[in-house]
Amino acid sequence: MSQTFGGPPHHKSNGTARSRHPVGTSLPRIFAVDMHEVDSNKFRDSREAGFSWYILFTTLIVSLSAATVGWAIGIANSSKPIIFLMHTKAGLPHMLGDSEFPYRIPFSESMWSVATGVLSVGGVLGAACSGTIANCIGRRNALTINNGFFFAGAVLMGTATTSIHFIFGRFVLGIGCGIASCVANMYIGEIAPIWWRGFFGSFFQFALLLGILCAQLAAMFIADGMQWRIIVAVPGALALVQVILLPFRVESPSYLVKSHHITEARHALLTLRRGFDVAAEWQDILAMLDTSDIEHCTSSCLTDSHAYSHASHSAAAAATTAITAKSHANKNKDNARLSATSSAGCSANTNGAITIPVNSNSALGKCDSDATMKDSSKQATKQTPASTTGADSTLTFADSVPQRIQPAFAKHTASIMQMIRGRTREDLRHLVVCSAVLMALQQLSGITSVLFCAKSVATVIFEPSDVLSIAGACIFVCIPAIPAVVFSKVCADRWGRRPLLLCSLGLMSICNILTSAGLFYGPDCMVMVAVFVCYFAFNIGIGPVPWYYMTECVPSYALSAAMAIGCSLNWALAIAVDLLIPIIENVLPQWLFVFFGGFTLLGFLFVLLFVPETMGRPIAHTVMLHEGMPHFVFRSREASRSTGDFVELQTK
Repeated sequence: MSQTFGGPPHHKSNGTARSRHPVGTSLPRIFAVDMHEVDSNKFRDSREAGFSWYILFTTLIVSLSAATVGWAIGIANSSKPIIFLMHTKAGLPHMLGDSEFPYRIPFSESMWSVATGVLSVGGVLGAACSGTIANCIGRRNALTINNGFFFAGAVLMGTATTSIHFIFGRFVLGIGCGIASCVANMYIGEIAPIWWRGFFGSFFQFALLLGILCAQLAAMFIADGMQWRIIVAVPGALALVQVILLPFRVESPSYLVKSHHITEARHALLTLRRGFDVAAEWQDILAMLDTSDIEHCTSSCLTDSHAYSHASHSAAAAATTAITAKSHANKNKDNARLSATSSAGCSANTNGAITIPVNSNSALGKCDSDATMKDSSKQATKQTPASTTGADSTLTFADSVPQRIQPAFAKHTASIMQMIRGRTREDLRHLVVCSAVLMALQQLSGITSVLFCAKSVATVIFEPSDVLSIAGACIFVCIPAIPAVVFSKVCADRWGRRPLLLCSLGLMSICNILTSAGLFYGPDCMVMVAVFVCYFAFNIGIGPVPWYYMTECVPSYALSAAMAIGCSLNWALAIAVDLLIPIIENVLPQWLFVFFGGFTLLGFLFVLLFVPETMGRPIAHTVMLHEGMPHFVFRSREASRSTGDFVELQTK
């Protein structure tokens, strides 16, 4: 007997139900819909899954981390008249009052710059170690424990009595921000349906913007007495909410399989894809694991199936009898097929599906929920159980698993140095470079200059002494970001990632030049309009897309290290830009936006030439198309290597 996985969709003769397999083949199906006794052929492939309320609520809970990051950024990065900790009010002494906590903490210009930038320093440290933490304890648990940094940082800042005390609290909060920026996007990317990854992935940027905007509003209207301590303590409240809600969400199935928790992974995938057949998606998860992970998972699957078979003995016996009768009727044909597939290990049928030889007893005689896992790969030294007819067939791990997932690299995770040298299972250098450059362009695009220089832009139109008008202008600049991210969420899974990135970077290049021209020659209204459009364009593409792009093109065994590289680079460049902007603003203020406009233009060319499209593609497909050294991405290259080539390559 042989089992078929991954073929194109087929329609039944009545045209009422879709199936991934031809009519007439009685195939075991794993995880059809929960554990109900139903005809799983009536359910669609989970890779075609659509919107899910469960995933939406999970994403919203995870996005509380992004809101915390945005709140931490918005409190410090508002214009200086809004930052209530910067200076004491005129005539207001540094009082203790009746409390041991002062109403104001005096900051010098240099000390406030340190307090602002230390968040990014903590972010670099947190992002650098986030991959290791996520691999050790899981994505969900990492986010839960990371709330300890948020809570500790909020308490330290809320109880600060000196500037050093406050700065240390910002540093601790920054560590949590770095971990959250990495792990939250990994978690969302691994649970989102393939055709909704853009929609759910954009929630991180959406929550980040809401956090920034709300923090600026709070800093604008709540600035008297001890109320500022409540504002800086808000991250602690958000952390408590997430700690309460997040444990009720499932862990990432990819992580659970990788950590050899097969039963938990099965139930997690069922919960996330309720109403869909997840057999093919399970194969995709296995294909993105390293060799040692697959061997261990196979052993666990076999153990689970033997344990479950005692509970379903009668059904298994009936299924085995049916298969045995069919195998006797086609004995010569089956023997010839078994001989051919034993030498090839895994081949492709006429429909482009993956055909894996299995023993007739293991095909349906065991637990249906474990059949596909069992057939996807077998442990190297184990033999399949003998069939009831006495016909034995021995399949090793090397026979049943495509050689594509049998390299000499047997480590569970890829290190950063392995990826840099191209010594991972697949050469991921092109994809990692593209993802890292996109993360870098978030900072080099000049969006930080818009936020930091909001006061300068506002004073072009408003009187410098009009604090409320300047503060309102700073907040008003951020308002276009909300509809921009909503637009990106709607279009990301319709148009693709490349069009959004090209549109975003192209508009930002034009707006940066117009802003600089307005500062040189006027009119003043052109400066404000250009800043609005620039911030809108940023949040269409280069703002939200890089956060989830890496999860769409890097396999799970290398994702943690790749995310650590990208997020660390993002936070490190934030420090560099924070230091560079004041220098350029003091020396050549009109040329500041020209400087960043050059980076956005280079980013536009880079995306056009190098960044591949990932919309609607399995990760393995993207890796197959674009592994190797950095290379130009041409449309003909992607068109010439279709999904059929991807399936064929898997079987080699």
